[in-house]
Order: sequence, then C-alpha cells, then structure tokens
Amino acid sequence: MVLDAVAVTAFETVFPNMSPSAGSMFGGLLLLAYASVLLTGVVPLTYVQERTADPADPSSGTEVEVEGDGDAPGEG
Repeated sequence: MVLDAVAVTAFETVFPNMSPSAGSMFGGLLLLAYASVLLTGVVPLTYVQERTADPADPSSGTEVEVEGDGDAPGEG
C-alpha cells in the first residue's frame, strides 16, 4: 500500500506509457480496491451458521474431541 502511494504520486515517472490524465482514475481505483479488501476483513460473514447444541440430537453438542494426553509440549 505504501508503494502504491508513491506510484500514484509519481504516476508519470512510474507509468511513462500511460496518459498523465489517467493518474486520478488510477488513484481512485486503488482506493476502491483497498477499501473493498479492508472491508472484507472487517465485515463478518452472515451466511455461516454456528453449530449449536440441540437437546433432541445427542450428536449435535458443542464439545470438541482433542487427541493427546493433555500435556502441553515442553511440559514434563
């Protein structure tokens, strides 16, 4: 993101084959792209449902089976 800020500032030098008037459009597209990337990291997924315990179904509990003897590595 920092390098893109430099690329937009020095647009004519970094992209010599593009028209200088395309610099503002390029900057706007970068801003839109970064905003969408940041929003996808912040906005929670609404279509994912958590598995909850159902009293009628004994196999739908929220317990997680863990393999091993319970000792953390390095403890002895």
